[in-house]
Amino acid sequence: MFSLRDVTEAVEAEEALRQERDRAQRYLEIAEVIIVAVALDQTVTQINRRGCEILRCEEKSIVGKNWFEAFVPERDRDEARANFEMLVAEEIQDVARFESTVLTKAGEERFIAWHHALLRNQAGEIIGTLSSGLDLTERRRAEERIEAVLRTTADGFWIVDDQGRIQDVNDSLVQMLGYSHAELLSMSVADLEALESPAEVSKHTSAIQQNGHDRFDSQLRRKDGTI
Repeated sequence: MFSLRDVTEAVEAEEALRQERDRAQRYLEIAEVIIVAVALDQTVTQINRRGCEILRCEEKSIVGKNWFEAFVPERDRDEARANFEMLVAEEIQDVARFESTVLTKAGEERFIAWHHALLRNQAGEIIGTLSSGLDLTERRRAEERIEAVLRTTADGFWIVDDQGRIQDVNDSLVQMLGYSHAELLSMSVADLEALESPAEVSKHTSAIQQNGHDRFDSQLRRKDGTI
């Protein structure tokens, strides 16, 4: 005597689950951000290709390691651990997004903008975190170089947005125009132009956006009214 049972639906469900896992793994591998899962005991349970590239380590050298001991600079470990513990305890929400540094195998520090989410099991219990991190190191270094130029040059510099609103100025421009740094940050280019119309200012802004640069003469009005 044979007992037969139709397991077609179970097999199909298992195959669908496998395909979903494979699809998720492919997404992890092509992502251009770090994706790392950290368990409640602070060990790494999964990391994607980009994460390995940034940390300069093979996956087998990362998984199973304590994330904070191995990949967070010593000066930042206590704070990072405290944030992790509060996050998995659901005591805070604002730590879900923040910026911090990671330590590569070679000892280099990389500046990362993180987004964290909680991992839960089927019972809804928290089992760790899943984090995605964008490497902002080169952008941060470029910003630091720009800031160094702004601080040291005798030329006046400002940074404006695409609406002409002033975002930052250096000390030389403050001295030239007679406004305080705070006053200039509340102004736009049009507020300082002595002769050009808002349309002319917009034309130069458009040229910079299109070509990456523009060169022109202008007259600016100082705080005391002189040109």
